[in-house]
Amino acid sequence: MIAMLSSCGTDEYMNAAKLAAEAVGAKTYEVSSEHSTSSDPKKTIKLTLHNPELISKEYSSETIISTSALIFYKNLAATDLKDNPAIAIELLRDGKTENKIYYNDELKIADDATSRVADFLSWNPAEGVGGISSLVDNEYIPDSALTIFGERMMNVEKQSGKIIKTMILGFKKETVTDQNIPVLAILASAQRENLREMFTFYVSTKNGRIISVSV
Repeated sequence: MIAMLSSCGTDEYMNAAKLAAEAVGAKTYEVSSEHSTSSDPKKTIKLTLHNPELISKEYSSETIISTSALIFYKNLAATDLKDNPAIAIELLRDGKTENKIYYNDELKIADDATSRVADFLSWNPAEGVGGISSLVDNEYIPDSALTIFGERMMNVEKQSGKIIKTMILGFKKETVTDQNIPVLAILASAQRENLREMFTFYVSTKNGRIISVSV
């Protein structure tokens, strides 16, 4: 049972905090809304997570923080997003405190990007590249590269079974240095019947399309 130490906001506000905490296994959490300055009517939502258990040992603090921020954002009501233009995540883990602030426009970009990644991972390569070509930037990932990637996925499926569950495991801002393209690097996992694969998708923040995938 998750313990709520403080509360405020709409029912959606409280449920969003609960879902974000559950996603990373934080049984204890606090949520509040604070003015950034005394003269600013807008507020920042702060979610404090205490010693998340589910993924704390396997994944980095950055993964835990960004994952919880995105889930919190996705489940907030429109009124809460309007009144609170930023989300602050405080992670208390192993005696250390880490903080990160995300603005809602950043999280909107991340939400759209992770949706593209989820659609990509649900692709059935046997149906061809037509249904997935629009998710990628064809300048960097032409249909020929998608065909090769699809053949790889079908070979892995023969050996390790179909994908039965996918998860988005956080994001961070990066730059593809050789082209100087700002991207979101999105970590994702695909659980097959006999194998778990880890992927990093690089999604352009300029056009929202996937420009690279590493396995």
